Amino acid sequence: CTGSVTPATKCAAATGAVCNISKVYDQTGNARDFTQTTAANQPTLAFAAINSLPALACNGSTSIIATPNITQSQPFSTASVWVRTTGTSSGSAVGAGSGGIITLGASAGANNARIGGGSIVGIPGSITDGNYHYLVGSWNSTSSAYNIDGTDATSQNFGTGSFSGNTFRICS
Repeated sequence: CTGSVTPATKCAAATGAVCNISKVYDQTGNARDFTQTTAANQPTLAFAAINSLPALACNGSTSIIATPNITQSQPFSTASVWVRTTGTSSGSAVGAGSGGIITLGASAGANNARIGGGSIVGIPGSITDGNYHYLVGSWNSTSSAYNIDGTDATSQNFGTGSFSGNTFRICS
């Protein structure tokens, strides 16, 4: 953008003050792009998220952007970085399927996180709402593990859930 027009200003002017994200591209070459065609269900672009850098913003329970159905059984790993800014409802930063088969994110109640693969493991008191957190999970049946904000928890049982015939979702 030339002059004093910022990308945030340009985007907001073109889309009614909201910068929706309709597609997140898979950079692996496996054709697993995340898409959402319904504008009301698209996450938005936050121009100054972590360290004033842009990031995808989930907007409550309506934002979902997903891949086509994929098949990936355990073992696998996934990670997320998120902040819950309002409310105390459960919400996954990433997950699989509409039933929360694979889930990482905020749990019901203030300052709680969760991770699961068919069985949900609550991580009470592990986060502070309003701050960014990272959660990394490694699914391997009864030998699963997670790391939240630098604290490890090994020998966990998240269940045997997989991505078999499910979508991989951001903002699930």
